[in-house]
Amino acid sequence: MSGLMPLKTLTYKQYECLEDARHGFKIVGVTPTGRKKEQPHKTRAHGLKTVASLVRHGFLIADGADGHAIKDHGLNALEVCDVRY
Repeated sequence: MSGLMPLKTLTYKQYECLEDARHGFKIVGVTPTGRKKEQPHKTRAHGLKTVASLVRHGFLIADGADGHAIKDHGLNALEVCDVRY
């Protein structure tokens, strides 16, 4: 998929989430209390809003197993988007 990036700037939380996905972790969206719980091996928990926004922008895709994986568009976003700390 080519064309203009829908976002020019990622929040730090979005960046962290995409980085985890790039490193092969399954991404799950959870509530703030859920983030404190231990996650299964190779799984990283991120906020529901963060995951939902990354899916909406086409950076993550549902993996069919209650999690999300990074798409090529998400890998591209890590390369070209600024990060707001």
